[in-house]
Amino acid sequence: MNRALVASGTLVIVDAPQHPPEVTVTAVHFSELFAGLWACGRSGWADERGARNSVTCERVAAATRLVRNGVTVTFSLPLNTDPALRNPVPADHHMTAQEDPDGADDPVDFEKDYVGLGIHNDDGDSHVDALCHVAYRGVLYHDRPERSLAADGAVVMSVEVIDDRLVGRRVRLDIPRPRGLLWLQPGDYELAEHLEAAGRATR
Repeated sequence: MNRALVASGTLVIVDAPQHPPEVTVTAVHFSELFAGLWACGRSGWADERGARNSVTCERVAAATRLVRNGVTVTFSLPLNTDPALRNPVPADHHMTAQEDPDGADDPVDFEKDYVGLGIHNDDGDSHVDALCHVAYRGVLYHDRPERSLAADGAVVMSVEVIDDRLVGRRVRLDIPRPRGLLWLQPGDYELAEHLEAAGRATR
């Protein structure tokens, strides 16, 4: 485990962190992983929700019974409008309706926002991926063709299928701590044993 000292406002790492060795995933290895983890057809071939089907009303109700103090923890990122190395295409935000410049006597003004952003910029937003997000060898989940995606959106596997029930029991894992790190560096990755160690440390 790392020990950290703070002296004159400077964070000093006493013990060297343990970074995982380099791992190369070849195209052949990726294909083998894909075949081994293939889960299509489990909920019928017309399904567009995938694992979302496991979030049943019964499981939502069971999760709510675990709440003790009502403290919430957000995993969202604030909308980032500042250009930076990690945010080369920042979100565009400006007001579209503000106080009447003509000085009208109406005492009520409506304030409105315009927001434009490219999802999947490095540090610009948080979001939920749809099943149409990744195609492999020209097909999406359940062998839907990649051409199902058009310039104006997705015909199938849209994020809209989440609709009402993205609620359930979740476990928050402190990934860096079991590896003796205070945080992960850009390019760090997690292997199965790292997730298992974080799970054991969370109990």
